Amino acid sequence: MAQPISSLVKASLGTFYNLLESFQFEDVQNGVHGDEIALSRLSDELGRLRVLPDTSRIKDQNERLLNSLQLSLGEIQDMLADQSEDVEQAIEDPNELEELYNEIRTIIDGLYQLSY
Repeated sequence: MAQPISSLVKASLGTFYNLLESFQFEDVQNGVHGDEIALSRLSDELGRLRVLPDTSRIKDQNERLLNSLQLSLGEIQDMLADQSEDVEQAIEDPNELEELYNEIRTIIDGLYQLSY
């Protein structure tokens, strides 16, 4: 049985908050997580997701996008978790982090397009 859209949105918001909290406690300012994905950029995307109106009109597409958002956020969390084991180690491929950010932005753009 598919999860209700409101549950997917709540889960995505929770993951976003956890991810941003991780960035705040990690050494982002010293470039440990790469300069290309700034805390403010992820915060902006969280803000966009929070003001997203009820998107239940096109349920299947919304579910697919929200599940993709969860996967992308989870990949960033995994990267941070792997890196936190060795704080001195830089992310192996900073482009991967940038690609994930762009993917998150594209997903939220898609959610906005479906909601209006």
